[in-house]
Amino acid sequence: MQVEPSVERVAELAARLERELARAIIGQQRVVREILIAFLARGHCLLRASRGWRRRC
Repeated sequence: MQVEPSVERVAELAARLERELARAIIGQQRVVREILIAFLARGHCLLRASRGWRRRC
């Protein structure tokens, strides 16, 4: 028998994932949220950087 997680637990995990993504994708809150939505919906997303935007390590 599979136990369904509570809504509060799912919201907590989603917020935690969003914070972790925001650590890697700085200053792109909309991108972070859209990636999270695609992940939770078991979908796919294509990441394309706008001109002049670079990832810094």
